[in-house]
Amino acid sequence: MSALSIQPPYPAFAGADGLPLENGYIWIGTVNLNPQVNQIAVYWDAALTIPAVQPIRTLNGYPAYQGTPARLYVNSDYSIQVLNSKGSLVYSAPAATERYSDAVISSLNAGQIAYNESIAYPVATVGHSLNKREVAITDAPYNASTTALPSVNRAAIQAAIDACPQGGTVLIPNGTFQIDDALIIDKAITIQGLGPGKWIDSLGGSIIQQTNTAVNGFTLRASVAQYAFGQYGLNNVNFQDLAITGPSSSSFATRGIGCDTTVNSGDYHIRECTFTNIQVRFFVTGIELVGICYLNDFYGDVISQCTNGFSLLRGAASDVGGQTRFFGTTIDLISDACIQWNPDTVSGDLSLFGCTLADAQYGLIANEEATLMISGCSFENLKKAGNLGAGIYIEVKEANPNSDASKTIIGNKMLLSDTDIWINCTNASTLGGQFNWPMLIDGNTMLSPEALRITMPATAFPMSSNQFVLGASNSGLNTGLLAPSQISSNFAGNFTFNRVIRRKYAVGVGSPSILDQLPPNLVVTKARIYLTVNAIVFTTLFFGDSAVNARYATFNAQTQALNTWVDWVPPVPEFTASTALECSLLCSGTAGFQGFVGVAEIEGYIDYKLN
Repeated sequence: MSALSIQPPYPAFAGADGLPLENGYIWIGTVNLNPQVNQIAVYWDAALTIPAVQPIRTLNGYPAYQGTPARLYVNSDYSIQVLNSKGSLVYSAPAATERYSDAVISSLNAGQIAYNESIAYPVATVGHSLNKREVAITDAPYNASTTALPSVNRAAIQAAIDACPQGGTVLIPNGTFQIDDALIIDKAITIQGLGPGKWIDSLGGSIIQQTNTAVNGFTLRASVAQYAFGQYGLNNVNFQDLAITGPSSSSFATRGIGCDTTVNSGDYHIRECTFTNIQVRFFVTGIELVGICYLNDFYGDVISQCTNGFSLLRGAASDVGGQTRFFGTTIDLISDACIQWNPDTVSGDLSLFGCTLADAQYGLIANEEATLMISGCSFENLKKAGNLGAGIYIEVKEANPNSDASKTIIGNKMLLSDTDIWINCTNASTLGGQFNWPMLIDGNTMLSPEALRITMPATAFPMSSNQFVLGASNSGLNTGLLAPSQISSNFAGNFTFNRVIRRKYAVGVGSPSILDQLPPNLVVTKARIYLTVNAIVFTTLFFGDSAVNARYATFNAQTQALNTWVDWVPPVPEFTASTALECSLLCSGTAGFQGFVGVAEIEGYIDYKLN
């Protein structure tokens, strides 16, 4: 008798990790069309009587019908798309023809296929597809060259990218390849160089040089076919060992790597992309991602000599970007910001480990709802002539931003900047005080003139959240400790060494007298007042210690200028209370002294060395 071929009883699908695909999605549609939006009839039986509802789900790698592995049947050629449980693309074929007794043959083990890379397999065969998984831009029929015109190279490299199959690799050999338009990437591929070199060919390296100032070097283009659930997206694009440069140090192109924001108004997913050993220079923005961006990683990259280094921006309606990590990345010699992280939206998380952000106006710009983890990084020389700069700049746009987004800044080196950390409350209605602000700053070397700057409206209360911790292990300009002058007067959080104490009181109409019990070991350094309405008649205000009837400052509430902070005169002497200090603000004058309205403030710190 003739030999029989042993066939697997059911088609099996595996994920990118080689394990059986659990809870995956299978879409089957019209040949050469997107199967998600051009579905055809699929059945569970060879008689084509039991329809299968799409997307078909997988159980332990098998198509599952009523909880049991099953086969799939169609009556024509088809396109197929397989996604994992997270919606990431696993497999796609626009024109599949494999059938066994009219059953879809969904997968074969590699050991069942004989393949020889030296054979020129016919088009539309598995062998032809395998031959194309690595495409070198200098090979025929593409023929990119370091001596070709930019327009010729751009067409050649784009043709190589278009010919590269999903999951394949485009190889960039050593040399500088000039282009005159953006290279479009619209599928999951790897752009692989042989190393970024030192920006000059004689030291090796693969370099793509954009000569046109009006376009990007590379543009990521999302589509429905590259994502799931009918949404736009692009997954698993990888850049490795490559230099991307604009025209020159005096002529910048738009972005080294950017996104096509004309697609769905920039509302799409950019996920699970990696950027490894990439060097970018001479662009307005080195790398810019737009939309809902998750699980993107940067390893050992260098972005230099750009207006902005890295930006993540929202689309027209999207407002989320997160789980993006930078490891050992250097961003320096930047005109504006090294990293702009979702400055116009309200969520997302960013991690920086062992990175260097230097020689710019800002190291990192983020908003109040960004979750930050920053450790082992260096923030250096972040300032700009005529403008205030900062290592980490956080803009607070809400009036009272109760935040559940933690910010952990530990073990970093910060020096030679205008200010190391700047929290800027820009809403004129900000009240300050005890809103939730989970932020830990500890174990850092903070050697700039300002370690912590907090700006807010003049009448706002200091940020006094107990979740806002300025740790004792930070070192500063005071013989290894943070100096009081390095800490903003608007900080009243948890300072675990020489804890700063600030009190603000509404004064005037309805509350002309204040009596407040302050803690022991308080060193009082400042007292001041801000009036919005003068007293009707002569009124003297006294600040002092009511326990010993000592007056340290006086103030005339009738004649003082309005809407400005004024230090009490004579200046408050620095005094120390070894026991609880009873601080009072007293008013005296003729009838009608209640006519003034304003805010009074005292400031000092608890000196634990007095214990």
